[in-house]
Amino acid sequence: MRLEPHLTTGARFLPQVDGDLGQRLTMVLQTEFARERERIFLVGGDCPGLSQDYFRAADGALDSNDIAIGPAHDGGYVLLGLNRPLDQPEAGPLDGLEPGLPKGLEGLFTDLAWSSSAVLEETLGAVRKQNLSVFLLPPLTDIDDVASLNSRSELIQDLLKKGKRVRTDF
Repeated sequence: MRLEPHLTTGARFLPQVDGDLGQRLTMVLQTEFARERERIFLVGGDCPGLSQDYFRAADGALDSNDIAIGPAHDGGYVLLGLNRPLDQPEAGPLDGLEPGLPKGLEGLFTDLAWSSSAVLEETLGAVRKQNLSVFLLPPLTDIDDVASLNSRSELIQDLLKKGKRVRTDF
């Protein structure tokens, strides 16, 4: 299934790079901050409870914080919003160049136990090491297995019945 028809204008799809999830997230951040994006939101595709209000709260939190995190009940997170760092690389690796990571983002996603209940705490530790301010949104439930899928089936069916589209222009 292709996602483009379900998104409004403003969304960009980037090719996956080799490496673990942390390396892939770092590459996206490098590329998009190099394109002079003011804010970037990294969002898991497995959280049907994400709403426009949740995104607005994350966006508002970035007015006075470096990072906004939407925790997942299982110890991970469903959303990570970042403000543009002050010192920028000249281009991103997905543009074919090799920049350095913007100061304040070094190690943010390095050596994390991805897909574990420790991801949020490890990320918060990396945030503290970088001296970044963080805002935690209310936790949401993501879908990691059949049990969590079944627990959210009513919400998913409701969204499908309403023909909800994912918005990227708020």
